[in-house]
Amino acid sequence: MEPSAAFVVRTPGSLANVVASRRHQLGLTQQGLAGAAGVSRKLV
Repeated sequence: MEPSAAFVVRTPGSLANVVASRRHQLGLTQQGLAGAAGVSRKLV
C-alpha cells in the first residue's frame, strides 16, 4: 500500500484494518504509533 493511495472506508472495522496494515508496514507497534501521535495506546 502506498502512502498516497486513496481508500473508501465504510466501517470502523475497515478503518482499523487500513491503519493496522500501514502500521505494520512501517514496523510500528500500537504503543509506538500512539507515542508518535501523542495519544494513548487505547485510542490507537
